[in-house]
Formats: sequence, C-alpha cells, structure tokens
Amino acid sequence: MIAKRDENRGFYDRFRDRVMFPIRDARGQTVGFGGRILPSSPYAARGPKYYNSAETPLFRKSELIYGLDLARTAASTAGYLAVVEGYTDVMMAHQHGVANVVATMGTALTLSHVMQLRRYAPKVVLVFDGDEAGETATDKALELFWSQHDIDITVTTLPDGLDPCDLLVQPDGPQVFKDRLAAAQSVLEYKLDSLFRRIPQTTAENIQQIVDRMLGVIAVAPDMPSARHQLRQQSAITRIAHRLGLRQETLWARLSELRAERRRAEREAARPPAAKVPLNRAAMLDMPAGGPMLNPAEATLEKQLLQLLLAEPGLVGTAQEKLPPDTLRHTGLRRMLSELYAMHADGQPADMDGLRVRLLDRPDLLEAAQKLQFVGHQITERNEKLGKIVTRFAELRTETEKRAVKEQLAAGTADDQAALDLLRKLQGGR
Repeated sequence: MIAKRDENRGFYDRFRDRVMFPIRDARGQTVGFGGRILPSSPYAARGPKYYNSAETPLFRKSELIYGLDLARTAASTAGYLAVVEGYTDVMMAHQHGVANVVATMGTALTLSHVMQLRRYAPKVVLVFDGDEAGETATDKALELFWSQHDIDITVTTLPDGLDPCDLLVQPDGPQVFKDRLAAAQSVLEYKLDSLFRRIPQTTAENIQQIVDRMLGVIAVAPDMPSARHQLRQQSAITRIAHRLGLRQETLWARLSELRAERRRAEREAARPPAAKVPLNRAAMLDMPAGGPMLNPAEATLEKQLLQLLLAEPGLVGTAQEKLPPDTLRHTGLRRMLSELYAMHADGQPADMDGLRVRLLDRPDLLEAAQKLQFVGHQITERNEKLGKIVTRFAELRTETEKRAVKEQLAAGTADDQAALDLLRKLQGGR
C-alpha cells in the first residue's frame, strides 16, 4: 500500500485518490489491491487509470483471477466461467445475478489462468467488447484452445461497442448479457468468422491466406497423442474444409507443411548468427532452390503449370504432348514435371502419391510440390487454364528466339538475309 520515496526521503501512498478494490485469491484471502483513479484527482492526467499492487510471492498478475473466489460455486452450476476485462465488469455482473464471471488482472488470458479455471468449470467464455478483440488476443485464445485438450474456450461479443458494465446497467442489459453468454461461439468458429469478414474469398491467394492463418495457430501447438486432442483436431480440419469448400486432404497436407516450417524455423533460430543462410530469390518465390534465376513472368508461368498438373493429374498427358520437360528452366520444377511425365508414360497415376515415392531423395522438392498442389486445388476451369499456359509458353519461346536473332544481327554473327527471314517468320510474316 506504500512505497519508498526517492533517495530514502520517507514513504508515500501508492493508491492516493483511487477507489480501492481488494484482490483475493481463489480461497478468498486478500493478496493485493487494485485502485481506479478518481476523475477529479490532480493525478488523473499523469497516472494510469488502474494501478495494482507490486508483484510479490502472493500477488502475481499473470496468475491471479479477480472474483474467482465468488464465482466458483456459480460456475459449477452454470458449467462455465465467463472472463471479462475489469473489476467493475465483474462486480456489475454479480450484482445482476450473473455470478459465474471473473476477470484477468489487465493481462491476456494465459496458460496459468486456463489451468486454474479448469479446476472449477470445463468451459471458458471470453467476453470481448462490442468493438471485438484484436488479432493477438484471438490468436492467443486459439493457441490455448489447442494446447489444453481438456477445456473448451469459446468467445462472445457485446453489442454496440459496450463493455459488460455499461450493458448490464441498461433495462434489458442483464438478459442480453446472459443471451450473449449462452450463444458463445467456439474460438475456432469466431476466428473463421473474423477472417471471413476481413478477407474476401474471391481468389486462391485469399483462401490460402485464411487457411494459413487458421492452420498456422494449430501448427504451433503441441501435437498431443490423446484421443480427445486428435478428435478435436479432426473436427477443426473438417469444419475449416467445409467453410472454405476445400478437401480435408489438402488441409492435412498444408498443416504438415506448416509444422515442418515451424521446426525448421526453430532450428534456424537456434543456430549461431554466422551459420544462417539468407533466402535466395527462388525461395522467396516459394520455389525450391536451384537452377537459373527466373524473371517474375517465367517463374509465375512455370509454377502455374505445376500447380495445375499436381491438382489435376488427368491433364498430365495433354501437357506432355505440348510441353517437353526442358520447357521449364527451373531445375527443381523441371524434375517434378519429368517425374509426372514418366509416371504417365508408364501407365501409372501421375499424382502426388507417386511423386512422393520418386522424390525421396529431394524432400525440398516434395515440400514445394505440396504447396503448389494446394494452390492448384483453388484453380477452376483447369483445362482452359492449361491451354492459356501452353499458349503463353509458346509466346515466351518466340520472344526468346526473336531476341537471339536480333542480338546476332547486331553483333554481325549471323547471315543477314537468313536472320531477317527468320525474324520475319517469328513476327508472323510481317
């Protein structure tokens, strides 16, 4: 309650001009205090709105839950605990008959909080204000959802930008509050809805962005062997696939990729700085390293061809008739294309399963192929798209040949008339 002044000139009241809130642990014992500055205080403009006791062995903000001593009995009846933001939100809820409400001490929900809450209820409802929570808070809740297999974490929002205290004092506020708690969404569904509102599902790239946002959080959580965790994971993949209109196999493959990327990032972070290798341009293009550096147009076209063929193995025969493997300049993509062609020529399905066996010596190429296939699954009208790709490859080949003829003419290394005739032919007889 008091603190030393600078230079040992006595002590001062840490909570002057503040409304005091005793903070008790789950057993009901007071372990600290919180203080809300009075609006009329001369310190209001230069001090924090809320001020807590200093950290002590008894008072740890990241572990304490305000109101838990009073909410625990109601939680056993309701089957869940609702977590709000502030002291007054908790007090107002209890005063209006919603006693299974608690608050964290000005910090985001932590693993320590969740473990405590689980002792008293199998479910947690996070109450976000009407302006909703930030991405960080939602992602943190989703991480906790995945790391704790024996508790459900759900989310609800309040209307019109109101916090619980403001809502509860309205005539119909208590009933609205109870209804919102009852209608809480799973944190998975809440996150999906949030992404759908902000990212239009109009392009393959946008869909992949949503998938990576969702699966990226699952990928960082420990992959626990329990049956409940596996069931929860399967349910999540099924739900995401349904909402986005994707195949579950596609999502499982992408989840495996993201987990592999996370493990690589962890290994990279553990290396000494001198051992880190900068990404080259091929890696920046989501392509395996190797081969010549391609310009953006070439890189995009070569990637699109593999995206289509990996997503639609039935098109491999058509592509083989029109585009020999050496059409591709990138050696890694050329190897993938050659293997697909070889499988087709042998009468085998030219699909990812076969490619996986043929690329055992190149796990980097297999990983790249899985990424390309994921994007390819989002492409519609694939036959028409392949036709456009074949045409564009022919145009690029013609442009390359024209440049070579012009360079030979400029350098005086070619028969002028023969070169001019060839150039005229390449230009369509003009």
